[in-house]
Amino acid sequence: MKYLYIIGAETPLGIYFKKNLPQEYVDISQDEKPGVCVDYLINLRLKNVGLGGHKIKPFDFIADNLEHELSVIDRIVRTTKVKKIINILPNCIYPENEKQLLVEEDLWSGKCEEIVSYYAYSKKLLIHQSLAIEKQLSIDVQNFIVAAYYGPYDNFGGDSQVIPSLINKVLNAKESNLASIDVWGSGKAIREFIYVDDLAKMIINNLDSSAGSIPINLSRQAETTINDLVNILKELIGYQGKIIWDPSKPEGVLRKVLSAKIGHEKLNLNLSHVTSLKEGLQKTIEWYKNEYQR
Repeated sequence: MKYLYIIGAETPLGIYFKKNLPQEYVDISQDEKPGVCVDYLINLRLKNVGLGGHKIKPFDFIADNLEHELSVIDRIVRTTKVKKIINILPNCIYPENEKQLLVEEDLWSGKCEEIVSYYAYSKKLLIHQSLAIEKQLSIDVQNFIVAAYYGPYDNFGGDSQVIPSLINKVLNAKESNLASIDVWGSGKAIREFIYVDDLAKMIINNLDSSAGSIPINLSRQAETTINDLVNILKELIGYQGKIIWDPSKPEGVLRKVLSAKIGHEKLNLNLSHVTSLKEGLQKTIEWYKNEYQR
């Protein structure tokens, strides 16, 4: 039996992580057992909000990370014997770089994108915390940087990320017979998305990685333009209206894609089935129709 303390078990990633865990793994985050050795303290909390949310609530994001991540990790390592800490980190912690893939060695080479910087720097603090814990307490550490995930149980509210926001908008447009919809940006921005079930399986496959504490991209290096994403959603939902791009609204850096080179060298990135973007979007749309809109 192996014991895990999961931070973020209630998130979409946490739900799928627990769903895919082999039977010999037991999550004790809701039923702490004094004296039990925690094999893995794993932090899966990622804030699934769009650029608008980052612009409006920067202080809330810092406070949330301090309360629910940094302080929880501090408490667990001081009161329980922990063998390994694993942090799952967002790709926004990288400096702005529109010209090339996001490579691990560039992580500390510049400033993060301004609109998400408050959240990004509070997440980077988790790396410093984990390295300090490793140095002082001799606990193994692994930091994985991941692309934006999407899928069932996501945040489909007004401050959601790009995929749930667009699903919501295109579905509402079809149901309301709207002739057109406005979408932020130019459509030219390039992003990497991963289906939440695939990401959960990749994390599980690398729980026992010995790659070390230096952050590594957990990525399959798949990329798509926002324009292509919108067209796929239109096709799957059956919306025939016009897309009006609004370049006056923020769309973030032009390209944000993680390099998978080091990941392929040091980690297990193989999956028995890789969910294509179209397949993942179809599953997400069906879940949204059946569960979120009831």
